[in-house]
Amino acid sequence: MLLVRFVVLIEGVLGAMVAGRPWAGPDIQITEAPSPADMVLVDREHVVQILVDPNEDHAVHRAAMDLVEDVYRVTGRRPELLGAMPPRAEGLVIIGTAQNGQTIKHLGQLGRLDLGRIADASEAYLIQTLREPLDGIGMALVIAGSDRRGAIYGIYTISEAIGVSPWYWWADVPVKIRRVLAIRPLTYRQGPPAVRYRGIFINDEDFGLRPWAARTFDPDLGNIGPKTYAKVFELLLRLKGNLLWPAMHEGTVAFNRLEENRRIAEEFGVIIGSSHCEQMLRNNVDEWHRYGQGDYDYVTNRDGVLRYWEARVKEFARFEGIYTVGMRGIHDSGMPGGGTQQQQAARLHQIIADQRQLLARYVNQDLSKVPQMFCPYKEVLALYRLAPDIPADITICWPDDNWGYVRQFCDQQERARQGGAGVYYHLSYWGLPYDYLWLCSTPLALAWEELTKAYDYGARAIWVVNVGDIKPAEIGMEFILDMAWDPHRYGPGDLDRYLKGRFARDFGQPWAEEMASIMEEYYRLCLQRRPEHMGIDPRNRLLADPGFSVMLNGDEAQARLDAFEHLAERVDALEHQLPAEYRDAFFQLVAYPVKAAASMNEKGLCLARFKVYSSQGRACAARYLAQAVDAYRRIQELTDIYNHRIAGGKWRGMMSAAPRNLPVFAFPSGHVQPVPQGTILGVAVEGDERAVTGKDPNVVLSLPRFSRFTRRRYFIDVFAVGTDSTPWQARPSDRWILIEPNSAEGDRRLIVDIDWAVAPQGQDVKGSITIVSGGQQVDVQVRLFNPTDAAPAECADFVEDDGLIVIEAEHTSSNRPGRDAIWQEIEGLGYNGKAMCTQPFTAGICDKPSEIATSSPSLEYKVWIWQAGRWSVIIRALPTFSVQAGMPQRVAVAFDDALPQIVSLPLCLTEQDPNWQQGVLRNMAFATSIHQLDRPGPHLLRIWMVDPGIVIDSIVACIGPRPRLGYTLPPETMCKVRD
Repeated sequence: MLLVRFVVLIEGVLGAMVAGRPWAGPDIQITEAPSPADMVLVDREHVVQILVDPNEDHAVHRAAMDLVEDVYRVTGRRPELLGAMPPRAEGLVIIGTAQNGQTIKHLGQLGRLDLGRIADASEAYLIQTLREPLDGIGMALVIAGSDRRGAIYGIYTISEAIGVSPWYWWADVPVKIRRVLAIRPLTYRQGPPAVRYRGIFINDEDFGLRPWAARTFDPDLGNIGPKTYAKVFELLLRLKGNLLWPAMHEGTVAFNRLEENRRIAEEFGVIIGSSHCEQMLRNNVDEWHRYGQGDYDYVTNRDGVLRYWEARVKEFARFEGIYTVGMRGIHDSGMPGGGTQQQQAARLHQIIADQRQLLARYVNQDLSKVPQMFCPYKEVLALYRLAPDIPADITICWPDDNWGYVRQFCDQQERARQGGAGVYYHLSYWGLPYDYLWLCSTPLALAWEELTKAYDYGARAIWVVNVGDIKPAEIGMEFILDMAWDPHRYGPGDLDRYLKGRFARDFGQPWAEEMASIMEEYYRLCLQRRPEHMGIDPRNRLLADPGFSVMLNGDEAQARLDAFEHLAERVDALEHQLPAEYRDAFFQLVAYPVKAAASMNEKGLCLARFKVYSSQGRACAARYLAQAVDAYRRIQELTDIYNHRIAGGKWRGMMSAAPRNLPVFAFPSGHVQPVPQGTILGVAVEGDERAVTGKDPNVVLSLPRFSRFTRRRYFIDVFAVGTDSTPWQARPSDRWILIEPNSAEGDRRLIVDIDWAVAPQGQDVKGSITIVSGGQQVDVQVRLFNPTDAAPAECADFVEDDGLIVIEAEHTSSNRPGRDAIWQEIEGLGYNGKAMCTQPFTAGICDKPSEIATSSPSLEYKVWIWQAGRWSVIIRALPTFSVQAGMPQRVAVAFDDALPQIVSLPLCLTEQDPNWQQGVLRNMAFATSIHQLDRPGPHLLRIWMVDPGIVIDSIVACIGPRPRLGYTLPPETMCKVRD
């Protein structure tokens, strides 16, 4: 039978997107049509044997058993696992370490393996095919690790290459069956990883992982325990992670309370740590009331607290762990004991000294060999800044602000510390200003920007990402763990490679590009506002409504609804094309987050529209309340599918559509006003929240001014206020006013445009539209800006439109490099999917106005203004933190040759800061400068870097009172006339 050749490329070069990671290193090629030079693993007569040296750590043996099962998953045949070299074999897989593997060492001594590049490295590995490596062995596939985890990563690299996704179990990614499996000749090295400790934190597990484990996966225990953690450890290692902060909420059994948990962690070779409020591997929520005595207060109960910590250190000392030092409250609260900040900082240092005495007594007297971590989370960061001289061998793990923005970066002294630094990063959060525990919506581009910046500033010892329940954070979790292995494998313009490669691996090349495109758009929309914040919570002023205007910028709310509706349609179309065996995985990884987010947006935006339309007296208002109810029910249906119908009910209890039952998730409700009897004409126009009826003939509405240079169109809504509707007509005063439609019956949105070929010239041309229905009419004023001056078309890229200039930052007229930095476009950030950021992140700060213009990189925009006077420039940027601790993020702004003005984003030091709260909900912060422009005409707007790492989304310039900009901004005022 003729075998159809099939080649899988994994770890391929850029552009090789088939079933692997296209971003790293040489190819591992798997073929079903082997040549004599290839290493056959399985064919119709033969199944390869796998040799693991008996001296190897049990974690290597356990991973080798996974390889046996992975080969079985692909081929239906299990290799034999050997503990001694066979006298002869046509082919043999040899697994071991440069430390313990006698066969590996022997091959190195024979010169058949070059172990030099991995021997002294941590967690590195070499995969190589060898012809006749030893007497009696025809061919060997050697997986050599520098240590036990290096060997494990090499094993799982082969598993992934033959077609077993790391998510085969956790996301039900199917394995394609092959009858023949062979590997092309290769020499492939990886490691050491860029970040030493790479892990996840299972957190806020109350609404997903714990109920799923209790009800479905481990009902005998009724909690998260060894059975669940074994699956977590396997996933973590397949993703080349090595560290777990276990689940720790109230109601969850503390990880270290079960000896079996520790044993399984050691069996897998996973390091155990603990979160910022679980010092010395103690889960205080579940353990203090069991094992502690008195108050958890170092001031009043020092001996009791130390005994509590000592007991854990003694029992854990023989295991591989990272000890969190310092002290906070029982559960994510400030350190007990009171006192001034200076007193608390001094106490913190004494606590750390006491903790280190315990570690020296029970773990290792040489504390530089005991992994220790100090995480200055929330209020602790201020204490650290007061007294930063903690022992040099402790790793400082910088926290983000819980919303994906790293709060502090290493200075020169911190970069030189022996213990180094790390990052604690969130993909899920319970807390101010509002939770986001439901869907994973942090854009990969934001994680890339912040974590690359942190790495470049020395955060290279530990990365931990808060993944909530793991599901649905699969994509973000893998992305960050991949980054931790090699942060610079991605650049700011090619992040789509990750998604395309990931989906090609898990679903196949034909669908990868569309899946990646769908998720990129999902992340773009979520950057504007997360799904959890598209509801309404009357208790929280920041969630009084979703924020997107019904009446501004062409109806922002409808534009967002349309975008999500189109996205959901693309998901449905793709789902129908996929082979049936891929649909469960697709639902978990793509369909549920996208369609649930779409429905949440529909629920919130329709409820908000109902309220606006009710205030305008529209008879149709109740229709939108009903639509919100339908969207709510759709979320429940999608969640029921997740919990009960996919994968045969495997994930029952995993997905909650209303974590903590917050009001944003509630059934939508509102007061439906009675509709008056009869026929009453209603009219509303873009830019105005008011509505006018045909019974108010003296009220004239006015559309925003039309400009020849920006060519915007605006809408008029015609609607019934009463129970009955009759035909209406929209009559323009002049033929240059275009209306579509110009007549109908019932509620319609009219689009008004200008026929510029026949429009009269002038700076303030007036016309009108009269809406007539029966004996009622409403007049709408039309204003036109159509000057004779065509100069803007000749010398400007952006033009003032009624006192306003709007610019997307990436649309530069010129982008000028600085002495040691440039502005670079980042794909995937910004409300429209692109933003400008300075590179490299480690460029020097340039904050002397006299030097900025000559030394700093600049973005330049050719603009035209019609009005001289006092202009404001508003920089819209991501709410990032400065690389200078405790300082605001800054840029410089000027027109023409004026001296640059340095302006700052808000300096937000606490989570109670309203600027910070609004900033993270919108992923937007603002800096404003004032400029006196003495003449109309062309000007050059220039923006320079002051602090590296700032990310600019857009720029607004305006004269006079600040206009209503809406949530997403008006369209760019790009000059659209070039005649």
